[in-house]
Amino acid sequence: MPPLPPGPSMPQLLWQARGLFAPLELLDEAHSTYGDLFRLPYDYPAVCVCSPTGLQAVFTAPADILASHQRGSVFDLVMGEHALVFLEGKAHQRHRQWLMPPFHGEQLQGWGNPIMEQTRRGFAHLPPGATFNVRQVMKHIALTVILQVVMGRSSGDQRDRLRSLLSGLFRGAESPLHAAALVFPFLRLDWGAWSPWGDFLRQKHQINQLLLHEICQRQEFALPRAQTDLLGLLLQVKDETGQGLSPAEI
Repeated sequence: MPPLPPGPSMPQLLWQARGLFAPLELLDEAHSTYGDLFRLPYDYPAVCVCSPTGLQAVFTAPADILASHQRGSVFDLVMGEHALVFLEGKAHQRHRQWLMPPFHGEQLQGWGNPIMEQTRRGFAHLPPGATFNVRQVMKHIALTVILQVVMGRSSGDQRDRLRSLLSGLFRGAESPLHAAALVFPFLRLDWGAWSPWGDFLRQKHQINQLLLHEICQRQEFALPRAQTDLLGLLLQVKDETGQGLSPAEI
């Protein structure tokens, strides 16, 4: 392995603790000190890349050179082990081939209208000259668009329930107390729904069960809306052997 670039020398535990309360400020501090490429103080090789040319090098590197992430990390807990951005080698190539048809140019252009519509709605209630939290407005718009594009307009109660569950999950992730349970394994103790870890597990289970119910319902009844939204398109894709994505992979 080539030598890693320089980076913060603080203990990993201290870095993670500071990151719970001011993650962006912490990364900005490291960037201003070490430049566009710096090592993160973890107990496994981890490097932060901050330049367009560096990102291009990462995305074009052969799969046997770079590892996407450390298995068993917080990303697996939140995004699942089948997340495309963390798959490597043949598994990554296979899933990319599955996902290419739903994301062709014409389909993406069709999603442009709902994105513009929800953006207009998101800003329509803001009076001219008013001060507002851009992040909160953008988060609401993004979640609305994602649910509409993924679940479709006709998902009704299912989509509203998923919005509520995801909003609760995001609120918890923004809390340093809840985030600490994700970052530090020794805090992952299930003491019921009132405990941060227990609350996260129950919310994740409810979200997974809702999505699994929607997937099974569409597979059983072949709902017409499955032809237009992303979930329906994913249910239709097949590889060269005729095999499709499993519910867990979706």
